[in-house]
Amino acid sequence: AFSPKNFIISLHRLFSEFNPLQQHDAHELVSMLLDGLHEDLNLILKKPYVQLQDDDGKRPDDDIAMEHWRNHLRRNQGILVDLFHGQYKSTLVCPECDYTARKFEPFWSVTLPIPERKSLRIKVTWYPAPGGVAASSACGRPKRFTICMSQRATVGALKDAISSALKSSGGGANSSA
Repeated sequence: AFSPKNFIISLHRLFSEFNPLQQHDAHELVSMLLDGLHEDLNLILKKPYVQLQDDDGKRPDDDIAMEHWRNHLRRNQGILVDLFHGQYKSTLVCPECDYTARKFEPFWSVTLPIPERKSLRIKVTWYPAPGGVAASSACGRPKRFTICMSQRATVGALKDAISSALKSSGGGANSSA
């Protein structure tokens, strides 16, 4: 049987930052585990000092990217590099002289924000009041429609949107629907 308590205690022994009494981020855990595994499995035992050439702005991106990747591989080799490492381009432009510096940085995880929905889709079923004007023009049948509203919309704005939807569909409703 697997015990999460024993796992977190073992993690704390390896990584003192993981206190068993605190909450931790899953991405942080995976990054630390991969980093620890990479250090143990790295085939390069003596890591040479690597001097990066300054970007003169004349070389193509492909050449600079390959140079940076080769330099990275001079210090990092192994299955985890093959499976998880990549590189992204970083560009810095001086606002004074327009000088552009390009750099290609290694990574093995990319954090992406979870997009927040800014609007809600609200499904509405409207039942006309029995014996009312709207009931006779809508044949007394319920109307179904969807309204898109901002997450910050008020109940009054929802009421107005429902009224507008009913008017445009010939439901004969007034703003007190």
